Amino acid sequence: MQEFIEQADAIEEDAQCLAMKDYSSSERQSRPQKNKENDPPPAPTSGSAPVLPFSLPSAQTQNQKQKDLEGLLRVKDQMIYQLLQERTAMRKERAAVEASLKKLSGVSTREMKKWARLTDDMQAEIEQLRSQLRLQS
Repeated sequence: MQEFIEQADAIEEDAQCLAMKDYSSSERQSRPQKNKENDPPPAPTSGSAPVLPFSLPSAQTQNQKQKDLEGLLRVKDQMIYQLLQERTAMRKERAAVEASLKKLSGVSTREMKKWARLTDDMQAEIEQLRSQLRLQS
């Protein structure tokens, strides 16, 4: 469980770094793009490579963000699964402890009843012996 928490912390730090990086880079990219969007696209030449849209770097960063978020989601799911497993184990352990306590309570109650009966029997025997002594004296 500790490993999952450490892993989640590390991924969260990475995600925050990426988020900070993405915001600063998107601001820089968005300003020039507005100017470039107003310009007409260059005319294609017969030997040139195909012109890629300006949103491609943005799509790559979006894809990277999505992969990072999916990684965080997997860690979160693992943590939830681990906690559910621990909760199930803890419930079983608690039920066993409660059953043991109930059994012990039952045993001690029976034992106390035996001692109470024994005390009553001994008290009755003592009274009988006292009455015999009184009759003899």
